[in-house]
Amino acid sequence: MASATGSADAIAHGTAKLCEVAQQEKVRLVHMSTQSVYGLFEGRVHESMPMDPRLGWYGQAKCAAEMQVRDFVRRGGRAVVVRLWAQQLRLDAVRWLQGDMRRASPMACAP
Repeated sequence: MASATGSADAIAHGTAKLCEVAQQEKVRLVHMSTQSVYGLFEGRVHESMPMDPRLGWYGQAKCAAEMQVRDFVRRGGRAVVVRLWAQQLRLDAVRWLQGDMRRASPMACAP
């Protein structure tokens, strides 16, 4: 299923292709993800929580993309997954790019 802004195929397979190129070029991959990988869960989340792809096609595609990134790392690739929440996206992204995560939201900084 697709929307005006993308498709599950583009998200999942596009991420796989980016991982492949990053592996070949030996560069670090920065993967932008979303809270949607945790399904309907609300509240503070952490990396040890299981992903929940039940939040429609977008959540399923983002879970598949993150699995591609995890596989990339298992094969020796270097990657970081950044999950910014919609409310914090602009402010934290600007602060992250400026190198000032001390002022960003605690959730954006979670390991």
